Amino acid sequence: MNGREQKKWSVSPDEIISPPENYDQFLNKIKDSVKSDKTRPHQLRNIHGALLKVKTPQELKRLRYKLAYTAGRISGTKELCDLLEQAIQRANTGEHIGRIREFLEAVIAYQKYFGK
Repeated sequence: MNGREQKKWSVSPDEIISPPENYDQFLNKIKDSVKSDKTRPHQLRNIHGALLKVKTPQELKRLRYKLAYTAGRISGTKELCDLLEQAIQRANTGEHIGRIREFLEAVIAYQKYFGK
């Protein structure tokens, strides 16, 4: 990232798997990040669909290569896919899987809100 590029995602992987006490602030970070992101909803729905089938942290880890494929294939998705991959690497409980799903659902919802 050069000096002129601005980081789109202000959410950290740790916040995804363990959201902060101030959940409103966390949602505002997601909302602000979605405004500047160029990922299209159908790309995320494909990932979300795969995420809904996951039952164990081990199954979740297998999504990492799908994220890499998406990031390499579709321009503008790399930063979000990298963020999700980092959260997946940290995930080791069923609760973490649910948190990642919630994060992605919030991203998709805000994309819809902003008409993306």
